Amino acid sequence: MINQGQTGIEIAESFVLPHTLQRAWHAQGYYGSISHNVKAIYQRYMGWYDGNPAHLWEHPPAEEGRRYVFCMGGADAVVCMAQTYVENGDLRFAATLLSHVVFADSKHDEAKQALALVFEKLGYGAENGPWRNCYLTSADELRGKLYPVSFDTSNEGMTAALSLNQL
Repeated sequence: MINQGQTGIEIAESFVLPHTLQRAWHAQGYYGSISHNVKAIYQRYMGWYDGNPAHLWEHPPAEEGRRYVFCMGGADAVVCMAQTYVENGDLRFAATLLSHVVFADSKHDEAKQALALVFEKLGYGAENGPWRNCYLTSADELRGKLYPVSFDTSNEGMTAALSLNQL
């Protein structure tokens, strides 16, 4: 599919496992997903660039978000548009729209709550664990619940497993 000019995202969207693997338990998306893995293989062999010159020098997420939100009529208008996509079952695009608003204005509570709800729905619908965890953790974070990182070196098992350089 690469030789036919398709990008990683295009290949991942249309890729189907061979019939012999479609029912094999070890080839199912319980830990990862076919989509994720296809994109990783594309990245490995082709790199991040998809051949579209518009993607050579894109703005960072916050700057890009501000521009998209402005072009679409402001944050409230984009949140309203996203709700239409949620109602029509297109959670992926609703997440994209709401993500632009949140990056453009991290204090826009309605967008954060709407994006948290979309992530929660995507998380409960995700078959594989890493995607589910990412969606649900992100929903919690958008709602203000943060999970502090703890590194307890007082645990004997932890310190015994680490080299002096690692400590």
